[in-house]
Amino acid sequence: NKEIFLFCAILLSSFFVFNTAFAQGKIYISQVQITGGSGKTKYDFVELFNPNEDNFNLKGYRLVKRTANSEKDTSIKSWTKDTVIPAKSFYLWANSTYSEISISPDITTSGTFSNNNGVAIRLGANNTGEIIDFASWGETNNGFTNVSGENPTENMSLLRESLYQITSTYSIASSNPRNT
Repeated sequence: NKEIFLFCAILLSSFFVFNTAFAQGKIYISQVQITGGSGKTKYDFVELFNPNEDNFNLKGYRLVKRTANSEKDTSIKSWTKDTVIPAKSFYLWANSTYSEISISPDITTSGTFSNNNGVAIRLGANNTGEIIDFASWGETNNGFTNVSGENPTENMSLLRESLYQITSTYSIASSNPRNT
């Protein structure tokens, strides 16, 4: 009896975890800055956008990068605790040395980006979890769709043009970071 109860409890909790992960919807990479200019090469940020009608929990997700020709992830940020992006809102990661950013980031780490890189939001482990959204820039062959043959320059960002469509084009525009 005890074993059957325990089995049913585990099965039921697995069902709720599975449904919660898939009920969240999509999240997008909406803006990426890779440099603040000379002497400010670590002035990087990635802005995420929750286009859904409901909150989005980042727990279990990770922000990863890939260099020009690598198909192996380098972790920028991994969320191990509940971290909620409200519906129709932004979430901002920035490099921890980016002291002159115009708005406070939601989170910082020491990760960096550079020319000819790519970025992705992934559910699960590096290299094996589900890729939710991704983009690369410059000259790359890293498995992420290259959305710009140009590298963003000083205080310019790779900007997602549509925040509500699964497929969107990107342009390079002046950086304008947004947070939660």
